[in-house]
Amino acid sequence: MNKTIFTHHGTIDKFIGDAIMVIFSAPQAMHEETQAQNACHCASAMQEGMVGVNQRWADRGIQNVAMRIGIHQGKAVVGHFGSEQRVDYTAIGPSVNLASRIESACEPGQIYLSQEVRGLLGPEYVTDLVGDFDLKGIEGSTSLYRLL
Repeated sequence: MNKTIFTHHGTIDKFIGDAIMVIFSAPQAMHEETQAQNACHCASAMQEGMVGVNQRWADRGIQNVAMRIGIHQGKAVVGHFGSEQRVDYTAIGPSVNLASRIESACEPGQIYLSQEVRGLLGPEYVTDLVGDFDLKGIEGSTSLYRLL
């Protein structure tokens, strides 16, 4: 997955258990539309990569796994945070939290997008409305779309 992320101009923020937090447009700036497109291409390539992972693991008797991906676009504070004892390069803010909540709501094997991301994509990106969700810590309901 690392190679796929780097190929699509993503930056790995951190590994969180079995999750990977990826940001686009940091440290290298890019237009919002490009961020959304790169994130969607990356997510699709990662889901395609899971097919190969599962095939290799099946040969070793390991059960199939499925990945959920949530994508949101918004402002975040990005930089080195911490203290003299420990510092991390990371992104923080409400948009990061919303992306995490979208991932949590996502069905295994799928890619869910916020309305903000969907609005930045051209007509060549096919999406369908999954529904409106009440996400933990997010005020009001949030419309989520599946990237097809």
